[in-house]
Amino acid sequence: MHTMKMFDYLVFNEEKKLGLDSREGNIIFISHAHADHAYAYSKKIKTLCSAETAEIRSFNGNVIDKKEAENYFNIEIELLNAGHMFGAKQLFVKDNLAGKSVLYTGDIRLRDNIVTKGAETRQTDSLIIDCTYGSPEYLFPEPFEVYEQMRKFYMNEKPDICVFMGYPTGKAQELVKFVNEYMKEIPVVDTYIAKVCRIMNKYNMKLEFLETTSEEGLETMKKGRYIAISSPFWHIKKNFHSLAQKLNKKCVTVYATGWAVKKDLSRICDKAFPLSDHCDFNELVEFVKLCNPKNVYCKYGFTREFANYLNRSGYRAIPYEETNAKQTTTLLENQISIKE
Repeated sequence: MHTMKMFDYLVFNEEKKLGLDSREGNIIFISHAHADHAYAYSKKIKTLCSAETAEIRSFNGNVIDKKEAENYFNIEIELLNAGHMFGAKQLFVKDNLAGKSVLYTGDIRLRDNIVTKGAETRQTDSLIIDCTYGSPEYLFPEPFEVYEQMRKFYMNEKPDICVFMGYPTGKAQELVKFVNEYMKEIPVVDTYIAKVCRIMNKYNMKLEFLETTSEEGLETMKKGRYIAISSPFWHIKKNFHSLAQKLNKKCVTVYATGWAVKKDLSRICDKAFPLSDHCDFNELVEFVKLCNPKNVYCKYGFTREFANYLNRSGYRAIPYEETNAKQTTTLLENQISIKE
């Protein structure tokens, strides 16, 4: 027997909880190393995640393997590639006693990029899916097309200092690889981004970078011609332009994010490119088709819009906003029902 409540955990045998990127559980599953998911980790709770995620986030206790979780809940578990970032996993659960299966995606991307393969899929009874870009207005070019666009932009601008910005865990390392392969350069990165790069290199990622605090990194920056990878803080554009002006150098700042499709990001950067580590709308639709679920639960992002689209397309979809603390979604029936 298993149920889902508030999309935050699965319940087995009416009492044992498996948390989904949530601290509510006897055992919790953490899908990847981004802070909005990894926050759920606690030494007090047994945690199931990839080895890569555990190392990046420095989880230092109570991390278990899937066999221990399978034995505790009496279920089958498969950790599937999520395509979102290095080490990101989906959770696929089969409850053979109930004869049902559930796939929890966490954050996903269906396409390959320069550092990760796209998300795997499984046919499933119930699908809990990330809908960050679950609106038809969000359609992305292929990642390799975006890499080429960024390379051409750099070559046309011919800056002395170029700063590529992205989330420091995952996107920053993708940008390092992009600079290595498309620009044939070795970028300067901060201490945290360097730490994650080193972990990824243990898994044969072959990222080349210079840490800002290293002698070689400091020497490179003193010369006034370099490429840097940075987090997308609002002050980065202003600070680097001020530095370049003092050195009489040209600087451009570039932000790689899916939000570039619709949002004005000129306050943060000089140029934005739609390079995302999430599925766009069409990828989400394709993912649902490949999984062929009886029921879809839409979590994060444009949940209502995507659920409405799926319902019009013949699926049974429920957005997160239409649940409340008193509602329990049970998976035991042929059709999932909402019970007050």
